[in-house]
Amino acid sequence: MKSVGKVLIALLTLVFAWFSINTVLAAETYPPPPSDSFYAEDYTGTLSVETKKHINAIGYALDQKTHAQVVVVMVATVPDGDLESYANGLFRSRGLGDKEKNNGLLLLVSMKDRKARIEVGYGLEGAMNDAKAGRLLDTFLIPAFKKGDYSRGVQDTYDNMVRQVMKEYGLASLDGLSSPAVKEDSGFTMEDFLTPLVLLILLVIDWIFLGGRLTRLILFLLFTGRGGGRGGGGFGGSGRGGSSGGGGASRGW
Repeated sequence: MKSVGKVLIALLTLVFAWFSINTVLAAETYPPPPSDSFYAEDYTGTLSVETKKHINAIGYALDQKTHAQVVVVMVATVPDGDLESYANGLFRSRGLGDKEKNNGLLLLVSMKDRKARIEVGYGLEGAMNDAKAGRLLDTFLIPAFKKGDYSRGVQDTYDNMVRQVMKEYGLASLDGLSSPAVKEDSGFTMEDFLTPLVLLILLVIDWIFLGGRLTRLILFLLFTGRGGGRGGGGFGGSGRGGSSGGGGASRGW
C-alpha cells in the first residue's frame, strides 16, 4: 500500500509541477499585446486594416460595457504544433476578462499550422460551451479560410463570439451588432464530463496523500499577481486578470 501511495504521489507531483512551471513561465513565453491593437493581434500581416479596426472597435465597446474581453491573435505557428496548450497559456498570460468574472474569449489562429481555436474563460463556459465554439468555427471561419478569405472568416467568427457574450449580458445591440446569430443547443459532450472528473480525482489524491499542499500551491500561482487594468489611448489595453478553464474547440482547414 505504501509503494502504491508513493507512486501516486510521484505522478501527481509531476502533473502539478508541469502545470506550475507552465503557469510561472507564461509571461516570458508570450509576447506583450500591441499598444494600439489589444483586441486584434496580427503577427502575420494577414488581416486587413478594416477588419482590425472593426474588431478593435467592437472589442473595446464590449469591454467597456461588460468588462468581458474577446481577443483575436494571429500567429505564424505555435511550439510543437500544440495549439490547445499554447491557447490556454496565451489566455492566462493575457489575463483575458475580468478577474472576478473570468469572462474572456480568445480566437487563436496559427496560419502555417492551418489550425484555429476558441479558448473560453471560466465565466463564459455556459454561454460558450465546447460544441458551440466548434460550431462557430465550422460555420464562419473554416469555409472562409478554405476560400482564402481570411479577414472575412476571422471577422465573422469574432462577431458571433461577441454576440454570445452580448446575449449572456442582455445586450440587444452593440455598435451595429445584434444578439445572437447562432442556434442554441445543449452541446453536452463526453469531454464536458471527463475533464472535471479527472480534476476531481487528482484533487482527492492530493488531499488524501499530501494534505492538499499541491492544490494550495497551484491556487497561489494562479491568483498571485493576476490583476490587470486599462491601458493607454486608442485600442491598446491589457487583460483584467481573468483565467481560462481550458474549454473551447479547435479546428483545422
